[in-house]
Amino acid sequence: MNKNEKFNYAIRHTKILKAPKQSLATFGGTVVRYYLISELMDKVNKVRIREGKVIAEKPKIVVPHYLLDVFEGWDKEVREYAERTFEEYGENIKGLGYKFKNDFEKEKVVSSTIADMFDKIKEEIESRGENLAVVIEGVDDNWQISLMKFIIELSMRSFPGNVTELEERGFFGQMGKDKKNISTEIEQLFKDVQENKTSIYQLGKKLRQYGSFKDYEDRFFSLFRKKA
Repeated sequence: MNKNEKFNYAIRHTKILKAPKQSLATFGGTVVRYYLISELMDKVNKVRIREGKVIAEKPKIVVPHYLLDVFEGWDKEVREYAERTFEEYGENIKGLGYKFKNDFEKEKVVSSTIADMFDKIKEEIESRGENLAVVIEGVDDNWQISLMKFIIELSMRSFPGNVTELEERGFFGQMGKDKKNISTEIEQLFKDVQENKTSIYQLGKKLRQYGSFKDYEDRFFSLFRKKA
């Protein structure tokens, strides 16, 4: 098989047996412990268990084309796959920069089946109360692709919640807008309030979104006094 065929094979045969109970944190880093189980290709009832951590930095607000330093600790070919995938699905994660480090720790080969080993690891995870642990069934010679598939899926699952929390605190206010455009939009919203008092709530929302509330605070609250 050529490189693309190997990647596609690994993706098709990767299963997330147990996903983390939490998503990526918005305002801090996240450490996900992984257990990746794979069958040995040349031996019957032999599986390899790889353990490590994926360390995700706090998401950053960025413009597109931020992929060069997103992945650390993966092989070059695996990074190329991940970057192509992020480019393909970039609209789903546009505006946030995630960065991931693969901190591989150890591996061992045991006599077992995938199902039996999963049951054992799952029991250990639950007994320790690990909410940020994942168990993955992957392909032995392309296990990093299997791990990368999980990381990309976790990013996309976390993205909506991360964006919502950032928007609520106004961190996305100036994404894609310069100060002149923001000022023009805000002035128009103030004018809208003169014609339609209910627009005051939209104005307040935009001021918070753009992180400009303090700059217009007195002027904004004066509208409430006029309304009263």
